[in-house]
Amino acid sequence: MRVLLVTPYIQSVWDCGKLIMKALSELKHSLVLWDPYVTSKPPSSDYDLAFVMKGIDIVDVTKLKRPRINWYPDYISSFIRDVEFKKRLNGFIDEFDYFFTVLQSEKGIWVPGACDEDVHSSRKTNQLFDVVFVGTAHSEERVKFIKGYIRNFEGRVGIFGNGWDRFNIKAYPAQYFVDLAYVLSSTKIALNIHPDMFGAGVQLKIHEIAGCGSGMLLTDNVTGLEETYPMAPKFNSLEECLELTEYYLNNLRERRKLVKEMQKRAYEKFTYKHQVAKILEILEE
Repeated sequence: MRVLLVTPYIQSVWDCGKLIMKALSELKHSLVLWDPYVTSKPPSSDYDLAFVMKGIDIVDVTKLKRPRINWYPDYISSFIRDVEFKKRLNGFIDEFDYFFTVLQSEKGIWVPGACDEDVHSSRKTNQLFDVVFVGTAHSEERVKFIKGYIRNFEGRVGIFGNGWDRFNIKAYPAQYFVDLAYVLSSTKIALNIHPDMFGAGVQLKIHEIAGCGSGMLLTDNVTGLEETYPMAPKFNSLEECLELTEYYLNNLRERRKLVKEMQKRAYEKFTYKHQVAKILEILEE
């Protein structure tokens, strides 16, 4: 199949379109690439399928021939609180023949996120932290949680991401791809908090943490975890999170066992190659 992949693969340092491109190539499909940040005009219509990653603010979907699909990698459930965005999103979705989401949502077909075995793998580095959290300070709920957490583990937690300086929390710059793998390999526990805490999961980062196979995933309890990583330690409150952190920091054997189990599951079920193949199978059906 000849696939038009629409993604900011040149301009973006974080976008997973590069990994979609790799997966499509591994599945023996030919590719036509379009980065809408580079040129507003799509390439010729010499393709069998238009595969769009996100794109709501930059792509005129009507310029793409059918069939056209979208795999939306962001957290739709938090965005739809904004009424104007909800209207735009609904109109955007209607222009696709299939709309896939990495989260369980009424807005589309659930195809969970993914990792890449070459990118998200254990790296040789010093274990600098007991706990690492990678994420943006984008909500009061998350900031309050992190403040309460680091108060109990002062000096032992590494925060990586944007916006924390506004709340007097020391943080390192955001990291992506291989740089993220080094960060996740430098810790005993990789703490994960979804944007919509205890809501609809599962975000991409869970698969990336599991794939790196070094820091043990410890995450808030969200919808979708039982279907993806049922063995992952999960919490329903700050107090429970603190208790689990202490327990697994003091139980190396259990921690390593879970890390291996989650990495095995990530590589067997949740690589980009698996997920892209699943999307294409749904189209064929």
